[in-house]
Amino acid sequence: MPGNYGVLEFPLAPDGPIWSFGSGWGTDLGLLALFSPIRLHRVLAGLATLVLAAGLSVPAAEAAKTKHPVAKAATHRPALRGTKAKRRVVKMPSSPTDPAKDAELVIDGATGKVLYARNQTAERHPASLTKMMTLYLLFDALKAGKMTMETAMPVSAHAAAQKPTKLYLRKGDSISVDTAIRAIVIRSANDVAVVIAEALGGTEGHFAEMMTEKARALGMKETNFHNASGLPDPLQITTASDLGVLARHLAYDFPQYFWYFGLSGFNYKGTWYPTHDNLIGRYDGADGIKTGYINASGFNLVSSVVRGGHHIIGVVLGGRTALRRDLEMIRILDDTFNKIAENPTLVASRTVPWHQYGGAAAPVVASLSVAPSTTPAAAAPQAFTPARSRNPFSGLTAMVSPAYAATHAEEDEDAAEKKVAPDEDASIMAPVPRPAARAAVVASAAAPAPDAVKPLAAKAP
Repeated sequence: MPGNYGVLEFPLAPDGPIWSFGSGWGTDLGLLALFSPIRLHRVLAGLATLVLAAGLSVPAAEAAKTKHPVAKAATHRPALRGTKAKRRVVKMPSSPTDPAKDAELVIDGATGKVLYARNQTAERHPASLTKMMTLYLLFDALKAGKMTMETAMPVSAHAAAQKPTKLYLRKGDSISVDTAIRAIVIRSANDVAVVIAEALGGTEGHFAEMMTEKARALGMKETNFHNASGLPDPLQITTASDLGVLARHLAYDFPQYFWYFGLSGFNYKGTWYPTHDNLIGRYDGADGIKTGYINASGFNLVSSVVRGGHHIIGVVLGGRTALRRDLEMIRILDDTFNKIAENPTLVASRTVPWHQYGGAAAPVVASLSVAPSTTPAAAAPQAFTPARSRNPFSGLTAMVSPAYAATHAEEDEDAAEKKVAPDEDASIMAPVPRPAARAAVVASAAAPAPDAVKPLAAKAP
């Protein structure tokens, strides 16, 4: 039976869903009420709703009649914190990672022993952590003598067309292997990743197959690569456990090249590009290795830290922001080294091979540490669960602007890494000065014999 409807919509909470209430009635209201008490109740509720809606609409209608010439211009002003401009007041999530995307892992770099793990086998998107395997295959080619650091790799139209972050190479350009490594490690340049892929595999598609094949050979059982850069692709998947395996192989199979991951930046055509890895030069013992970000992955980080003769590798996936991800990595690393101090037999002791090639961790110029762990010492060597330190973001309310949301949603890793959420203090990450002298020393140490160190034994697929 056709009828008229009155609808009133309003949110039950500032960030909650819109709830709609409505009513309908036909021409024979008396019969409807007579035969259905339940329907009568609904009709009365609907009438009450219409009366309320009418009352609310009067001030709105009166306000619409009054035109203010400056009102329209005011909507274009920058919305400031605490004003009534068009910003939603929301409570930023206190957890550093997104539960739908996160995973964490801490391993003994010397032995591969798992010290802490959470969601370590859950399928995740690697984003630019993909480039760890891209570099592994490039290092393999260097070690085999198929390339040198001076080899010029051509830039194709496909490579030049990659989305940012990139070096903005043009078709017909070329780039040396040495510069390409720096651009991948520091800049996370997608166009350079494709240049490497095409130089080694002919096409990016074939190179992705080579990447997956190598992953299986190394024991990365849950990883599949579909491109060389880590740009969004539903078929590009990995796990925290597999990334830990890859990080170990990069360090111990190619110590003569691993020092690249510890660089704080590089110059390209007169422009200085700082690393996205905020632990370099800021966290004691940090010497690499890689960050990553796309919408589907959140903010990812794999870190290598050498301290007191112990090598620790950490993996954090699914960070909500770059800073939250970094502080979460620091938290699990701090807890790990606290445990080692209490029980030195928890991990192996060894001199890492890449430090002899100039790859020692950069001097720490800023303190990065969260509240110390208070977890009791373990009685014997065993895996442990890091204690929850004080969360610097808990209970904070922030103003989220459209500009922040737009930048946070884009796939450009460099732009995303630079963005600071409204409730975050960017000064925590003090700028690291350019280590000009250190860069020269490291660069001069790039040509030792490739077979000087025995690589890790590959696991059976």
